[in-house]
Amino acid sequence: MIWPGAVGDALAVLLNAHRLTGEQKYVNRADQLAGKAVDIFFIDDSPLPKASSQDDHYEAITRPDTLAMELLDLWAMRNKPGLELGLIWPER
Repeated sequence: MIWPGAVGDALAVLLNAHRLTGEQKYVNRADQLAGKAVDIFFIDDSPLPKASSQDDHYEAITRPDTLAMELLDLWAMRNKPGLELGLIWPER
């Protein structure tokens, strides 16, 4: 079983590795992981991510908001370089 918060954490590590090193390979890997995460956690009839890779409902306890924030951060990095989103991660 895969939790969306764990995938969000992995994306955060990749994006911050890119910020620290400037190496594009981290963003490229984040793109791959993000694509898989969207396929796994977002179903056609709901804008909310699933609670896990094996569920079809939303649960806040699995931290899908973390995944959504990291997907937004990745999008901004790719499409609006230099944009400061001012995202706040309350669990960190």
